[in-house]
Amino acid sequence: MKLNFDYNNKNIQYNLYYKKRSNISINIAKDGTINVVAPVGVKVYDVMNKVRGNINWILQEVDRIKGTTKKITTIKKDKNITSPTNATSPTNTTSPTNTTSPTNTTSPTSITSPTNESEQNNALDKYTYLGKNYGVELEETSGEISVKLVRGKFLVQGGGLTNVAVQTAIKAWYIDKAKTKIKQILKKTDFNKYKIEIDILDNLYEIRKDTITFDIKCVIGPQIVLEYILDLVLCELKGVRLEKDYQVAKCWLETENNLFRGE
Repeated sequence: MKLNFDYNNKNIQYNLYYKKRSNISINIAKDGTINVVAPVGVKVYDVMNKVRGNINWILQEVDRIKGTTKKITTIKKDKNITSPTNATSPTNTTSPTNTTSPTNTTSPTSITSPTNESEQNNALDKYTYLGKNYGVELEETSGEISVKLVRGKFLVQGGGLTNVAVQTAIKAWYIDKAKTKIKQILKKTDFNKYKIEIDILDNLYEIRKDTITFDIKCVIGPQIVLEYILDLVLCELKGVRLEKDYQVAKCWLETENNLFRGE
């Protein structure tokens, strides 16, 4: 997952990875790339706060590594000779190849989340839309949160990008897309006057008076799942039985969990 924020007129970009570990670590690669590794279950905004809290050290290390690399290239030193910066640094300073944040900046124990929250937080790694998985990139800017599906990923932009805020924004995006797709299909039928709603349901859909409410998983699964659910609705409205075999759709619905279930 790629994250970024502005600091002193600079855009700070870093990579976030989740692994089984006990704390958050910040590593600076030899090319100056900032890599952050967090325990599975830690909230994204906790990671953001961690990075911001160590920004001075991060920038110093990036400048030091880039400066050291440039000096070694220019002067053509032997690769085993350390730069003057390393010569004066404390013995516990790591090599410029892969610099890790100092021990005293490790994450406090209160930052880690219970393991039963891991599934909810892992939802920020990827989302499924019409049967395809898309990664998530967060870009903190001023203004309200917006969601776009671009270049094979969900781009979430705005201020206050907490875990809950990001999930809420992406859920709203799903609902909007589902309504649009369903209305386009029903427009060609005799039931285009029904009000369409999208929600998290125990059933695939609900029909009440002039409103049809679809479960949000109708646009999470492959296109065939949406077609199957719509056919079920149309058959019920017409009072006829469903004749087409939707084995693929049924199999997906039986094996896959709703992305937003368990909020």
